[in-house]
Amino acid sequence: MGAVTDLARTRSPFARERVPKVFYSYSFRDRKVCDVGCGEGAKALHALRSGAYVVAVDLDVEVLLQLRGTGLDLVHATAEALPLRDNACDAAILWNVLMFVNDEDATLREIRRVTRNDVLISVYAVRRRRYTRSEFLDIVYRLGAPQVVRLGDRQSYAIVRVVRKA
Repeated sequence: MGAVTDLARTRSPFARERVPKVFYSYSFRDRKVCDVGCGEGAKALHALRSGAYVVAVDLDVEVLLQLRGTGLDLVHATAEALPLRDNACDAAILWNVLMFVNDEDATLREIRRVTRNDVLISVYAVRRRRYTRSEFLDIVYRLGAPQVVRLGDRQSYAIVRVVRKA
């Protein structure tokens, strides 16, 4: 098991399995969604139950094996090199993942590359990486135009409309 998996598993089961309130205000119906760093799949399964086709991507094979038979399309890959075509997804979920990746810039480029419309993104304070509010906002604006933003001391999140340069 890698360091990313070990760190992620130190979080409480409640935190891993919880679906954030902002997900209930987002319309997943009839969308193709890519959950990058899906972990145990709570957010991916919520999107699936809400009518989306969901590609669940994770580096941890064990986690993906636990999600077999759920209706999710499971993909073993890193966030820095997604095996999806350009604009493959209507929306991407990058929830509490960015602080665990090896290359933040490559991850953000990949998310922009595979996503046509929206990114649901969150970062929270962990020992490995703490984002200031201004750092998080910089990430949000690198992805596109924020639709919903919440800045907190321990966790910040946003729904971002991906903006393509002409």
